Amino acid sequence: MHDAEKSETDVSQPLPKEQVYAALRTAPFTYVPGTFNTRDLGLVSSALRPGLAYRSGMLTGLGEEGKKVLREKLGVKKIFDLRSVREREAQPDPAVERVENVDYGGSVKGVLEHVRDGVGEGFLFHCTAGRDRTGVVAGLLMTLAGAKPEDIKLDFMLSRIGTEPAREQLVAASSWDAFVEAVDREYGGFEGYVTGVLGFSEHDLVVIKKNLAAVV
Repeated sequence: MHDAEKSETDVSQPLPKEQVYAALRTAPFTYVPGTFNTRDLGLVSSALRPGLAYRSGMLTGLGEEGKKVLREKLGVKKIFDLRSVREREAQPDPAVERVENVDYGGSVKGVLEHVRDGVGEGFLFHCTAGRDRTGVVAGLLMTLAGAKPEDIKLDFMLSRIGTEPAREQLVAASSWDAFVEAVDREYGGFEGYVTGVLGFSEHDLVVIKKNLAAVV
């Protein structure tokens, strides 16, 4: 079964374990022990710098081996936790030596500030499943980097595979197309959200887009 086919399988139906675990060890997924639904956005779309922006599900299972991979292999400097205060208190992120943990709840402003100011510094962002809230931030970053709409949608759909290890604990994914339509309708697109709602200047937007984009 091709990844695209697996990503469209209804969440109520389990995916073949052998195929899932093979997929999770293949790009754009990034194997980090103790995590799930982890991938490099730069391996989903060539528009983004590889090794810069990582997304995942919650990190409560992260052990010493996984911490070492994040810190030394992936070069992650900051971890952004997009969960609510209650979620963080119930299952806090483990401390990772030489990596800053940043709790922003549902806000994405801190992620964009890091892209603007921490040029080339790897970062990871996550919520509980690494699907909906994380998917919104991933879609925002990919859009600003100039990724193709089909690549952005594929990244969102890949969470169907990435969350399979925790499938029974998670609900079905929402429609990415419907979400994008709502952003366009309410804010005039992701760029309008960044400047009109988050308060970044047009100059900030230019810098953020430049820092996200792949070096050509």
